[in-house]
Order: sequence, then C-alpha cells, then structure tokens
Amino acid sequence: PLPEQSLTMYQAIATYTKNGAYALHEEKIRGTLALGKVADFMVLPQDPFVCPIPQVHTLKPCATYLAGE
Repeated sequence: PLPEQSLTMYQAIATYTKNGAYALHEEKIRGTLALGKVADFMVLPQDPFVCPIPQVHTLKPCATYLAGE
C-alpha cells in the first residue's frame, strides 16, 4: 500500500470499534470502553501499537469478552 493511503494503527482500530458503533447508531452503548457501556473486547498477546506492522495480522486473541463475560 502507498503510505499516504494507509491508516495508522489508531485509525484502523477505531474503524472497527468506535466508528463501527457510530455507523450502527450504538455509540452511546458500545464502541469504546467506558462506565455503563457494553464491554465487548478481546485480549491480544502483544500490543498492536508496538507490534511491527507486517506482523499485526498474525496476532491471535487470547480471550474474547462479550458484555463483559
């Protein structure tokens, strides 16, 4: 990909989290971790912000939580 057409890691994660919730008109209840929101999240073995970009796609979730469980 061309660097000027690439997303930053923050932009890529936001696209699948808070922007996705916004597109579904659910930004008040999901999309970010905050008190009173549905806790849907996953735990990764490495921080995607420090993982080398070519290896990010190899990160496999260690755990997945839906509604905090």
